[in-house]
Amino acid sequence: MRTSEWERTFVAWVSVPLVVLVSFVSLVGIYSEDFYQSESSNWRIQCQGQDVIDLVLIVPFLMISALLTFLNRRTGLALWCGTLLYLIYTFVIYSFSVHFNFLFVLYCFVLGISFYSFLLIVYKQARERIHWKLESNLLRRVISIFLILTALSFYLLWLMDIVSAVLTNSIPTSLQETKLITNPVHALDIAIFLPGMFMIGLLLLKENPMGVMLTPIALIFMILMDLTIGILAFMLQADSGESAFLPVLVFSLAGFSLFLLVSYFRELGYSS
Repeated sequence: MRTSEWERTFVAWVSVPLVVLVSFVSLVGIYSEDFYQSESSNWRIQCQGQDVIDLVLIVPFLMISALLTFLNRRTGLALWCGTLLYLIYTFVIYSFSVHFNFLFVLYCFVLGISFYSFLLIVYKQARERIHWKLESNLLRRVISIFLILTALSFYLLWLMDIVSAVLTNSIPTSLQETKLITNPVHALDIAIFLPGMFMIGLLLLKENPMGVMLTPIALIFMILMDLTIGILAFMLQADSGESAFLPVLVFSLAGFSLFLLVSYFRELGYSS
């Protein structure tokens, strides 16, 4: 994704408050022992695990992608947008599924800044560079099928959990453990992110330039999300003694997504 001087300046200025806000929120959650006292044991572990992930993975990733963008490296803006998409997802959950606390306004600030910055950059990229084309038909089809199958697989997985609970007039196991009213991951995935991933895969399969533009963002988001799921699953597995199958699976998906992303960057000459 080629960047204009305006985009490089915008990314630099927006990244500063995001890094500060996300770092502060994470540090409070990690080092304040009673901060998540209103949450269930399971949800408290997930919240604190998310804080650690945000601090040691997402904040550095945001800083590096912003620096690459400022230096006009073609990978930078795609990495930055993928990180923003991750922050949108994560801070929707913070804003709606963590008991009210003094960080609530900061959750909303991170969510709002990430959301509108993401929309603005994607809009400008789509408007100015809609002619993009991926030359390798094999790579295009592999990535397309991967995005579509991943979306359908998780859709089926979530629906099995939900429909089973509906038919037995009970609540899903995940809600029994977290004590939440509804599962925010189910809501976000079923309503927005899985359909979005499916549509990006379909657009790429049809050689639509929008699909080509959005593909690296989707892959980056998937890598970060798979790493998060794997880390949190390991933490919960250590606490409950459950099987390590899920962490191994999602780490494998993250590795394959990374392979596809690197192949994509090479195909479009993103090494420069």
